[in-house]
Amino acid sequence: TSYSNIGYGLLGYVVEEIIGQPIEAYLQEHILDPPGMTNSGSSAVALAPIHAMPYERIEGDYFVVLGQQIPVPDHVRERLERDNLQLPLYEHPIGATVLRTTVVDLAQFVIAHMNGGCAPNGYQLLERETAELAQQRAVKSTGNISRRRARDEGSAEGRRW
Repeated sequence: TSYSNIGYGLLGYVVEEIIGQPIEAYLQEHILDPPGMTNSGSSAVALAPIHAMPYERIEGDYFVVLGQQIPVPDHVRERLERDNLQLPLYEHPIGATVLRTTVVDLAQFVIAHMNGGCAPNGYQLLERETAELAQQRAVKSTGNISRRRARDEGSAEGRRW
């Protein structure tokens, strides 16, 4: 199996058909707004005023990407701000979306998670059983998980001859 955003996009479409509204609206209405996570969402455009903007550092006349020097085109040079080029914020397809949040909003979710699913404002974000289940150890590790996984999956790295 391999990871694919296409699969998550399809899953997002199916979920939207079932719930009868866009996932972003559902998340906002049922997950983010009730516990007071008012600076969170999936839209880069809507959250741009509070979003940390990504930049690419320019060294002299070049971008440095993976150790390679790439010349800076003249039309890009005009947009530089103290040797930094502001990059765009990307939107993602439904289902394969990202959750954009602030530290304060994320703290609201973490507090709810650690408080039996109850947010600081009293909203029951998660059922107590769900929060407890999410906090259980899924795998007991007795060493290097990567080597153990390789051994269990039969790769050459994990085989002992």
